[in-house]
Amino acid sequence: MVALWNAARYFNLSVPIVGSRLYIKICKEAGCIHGGCISREPERERLKITINPGSWSYEWISKNIPVHLALFTHRGYHSVLVVAENNSRLLLANYARGRTHWMRWGTILEKRNQHAIPYSYKLEL
Repeated sequence: MVALWNAARYFNLSVPIVGSRLYIKICKEAGCIHGGCISREPERERLKITINPGSWSYEWISKNIPVHLALFTHRGYHSVLVVAENNSRLLLANYARGRTHWMRWGTILEKRNQHAIPYSYKLEL
């Protein structure tokens, strides 16, 4: 759900405020109160965002921004959103607390969860 809401923010869509009644309602419906999301589909439909599977290719990721990646960090498994690219570096949202973070492609490959493919987000037409 965090990756979907970060993509919505990227598209300047409204997302619920953390801890608000709407936030809690959506999280309960999606089954993501204490961990991974069981069903983000109703929220995805409400936001009118399409989610497309991709590949661990710098070319694919840079052409399909925003892209969700699953990375291993010092805090464990983590969802990040690629919001820009520049010279074999990707700008990540939700990696560093309170700011975006540039990371080299080689470092991303070292930290990636090889069992989770990248996903791009697009606004539905």
